[in-house]
Amino acid sequence: MSEKLQKVLARAGHGSRREIESIIEAGRVSVDGKIAKLGDRV
Repeated sequence: MSEKLQKVLARAGHGSRREIESIIEAGRVSVDGKIAKLGDRV
């Protein structure tokens, strides 16, 4: 079962879910070489 990227990053200690959502929306997160979009699942 996959989880939303922002939840995984928040649980890993990279910030709050809201902070991570802002970082993802700014295009500063990539997964497998592709820019992540808000709501992507990993």
